[in-house]
Amino acid sequence: KLLLSEEKKICDEIFKDIESIRVLCFAEATSNSMGMLLSFGDAIARSKRSPEKLFVLLDMYEIMRELQPEIEAIFEGKACTEMRESAAILTKRLAQTAQETFGDFEEA
Repeated sequence: KLLLSEEKKICDEIFKDIESIRVLCFAEATSNSMGMLLSFGDAIARSKRSPEKLFVLLDMYEIMRELQPEIEAIFEGKACTEMRESAAILTKRLAQTAQETFGDFEEA
């Protein structure tokens, strides 16, 4: 939330007059770190389901849902489409896994 918004601010200041380069530069500068964050969440969502993980999944889902508007605002433009879509997919996957985990818990 803080680091990526500061990266965006720097790219905005440096490339304020060149829209296409500004967005592309930001996408290139943040894609690896954003990818790592999203892959961590994805690994949690894909891990073996257990009742103990339900609250972790729910917390992660809530955080991703709350961050969605900021992700949409920070990762604007065509160059950042993949990051926006990946964040939305992770949010859905966390919700689905939480539902399935809750179902498993209910059955147990």
